Amino acid sequence: MKNKACRGKVVILIIGDTNIPILSNFDIGHTFPSHVFPIGIEVKLDTTQGGTITFLEDGVLE
Repeated sequence: MKNKACRGKVVILIIGDTNIPILSNFDIGHTFPSHVFPIGIEVKLDTTQGGTITFLEDGVLE
């Protein structure tokens, strides 16, 4: 748990104390299982009770 808190502090030191959401501690990218998160689409973040991410747009165009 100590490492997770330290990583959060490092992120704030690097990008500053901004008013943007920062997601951490979930499998994305180069992990297993790997989940794909599209870049640049609108999402809804619910940070209550464990949190959810709802994609409000398609991740690919046809």
